[in-house]
Formats: sequence, C-alpha cells, structure tokens
Amino acid sequence: MLEAGWPREALQELTDLMDLPEEGDMTRQNAYTDYLWAQAYANLGLIDAAATPAQDAFARMKQIKSRIHITRIAGLQGQLSQLDSKNIEVIRLGVMIHS
Repeated sequence: MLEAGWPREALQELTDLMDLPEEGDMTRQNAYTDYLWAQAYANLGLIDAAATPAQDAFARMKQIKSRIHITRIAGLQGQLSQLDSKNIEVIRLGVMIHS
C-alpha cells in the first residue's frame, strides 16, 4: 500500500496487525512493522510520528544484522532529513545510523 501511495490505508492495516497473537520470536517481523509504520508516517509528512518507530526499527534491525533493512532505514532517514533536517529525532536517527 505504501508503494501504491496509500499511507493512510497502510497505517490501518498495520493497526489491524497489532490485534493478531504473537507467534515465537517476532523480532524480525516487529522490526519490519516498525519500519512500515515509520515509512507511512513519513509519507504523510508526520516527522515526529515517523522518527521514533524508525529508531526502534533500526535498533532491532541492527540487532538481527539485517543489512537490507538498515539500508531502508537510512533511506527513510534521508527522506525525513529533507522534510526537516533540524528535527532532533531525525538527527538522533542519523547519529544511530552513522555510528
């Protein structure tokens, strides 16, 4: 839905996923879900709402060593930085990525 340009619908689907029961180790799924939340909020221009789940996603993705998803978060950080490069949470995300 994000690729189709429907961030609001994507957020609704993610909300619906929150009601599903957890199964086993869901670290990877939780990391990707946080990324999707962040991307949807970023696509809506909601920087503060996007930055926190992006930070959470990055921390989990780093933990599981998911290079492709870390690259996606870096791209998201670039998108957020273009919206507001002085936002403290965007700066914090950049520091997390580059340290």
